[in-house]
Amino acid sequence: QTWRLKLIDDRGNKPTLAQLILRVVTGTLSLFCFGLGFLYSLIDQQNRTLHDIASGTRVVVTPKLNK
Repeated sequence: QTWRLKLIDDRGNKPTLAQLILRVVTGTLSLFCFGLGFLYSLIDQQNRTLHDIASGTRVVVTPKLNK
């Protein structure tokens, strides 16, 4: 976990397989539409992309572990 990123659903749980598939499909479509789904994060108050919203998931940064 070099980047300390974690994908969770809106309730903080691990996403389901259906959510992951929906995320991949909508993310791919967003990319093919000139990245508009990714650019949406610039105007969303919570910085969510369209595939975050469609799949009910989000990427969070986990705290840094001190060793």
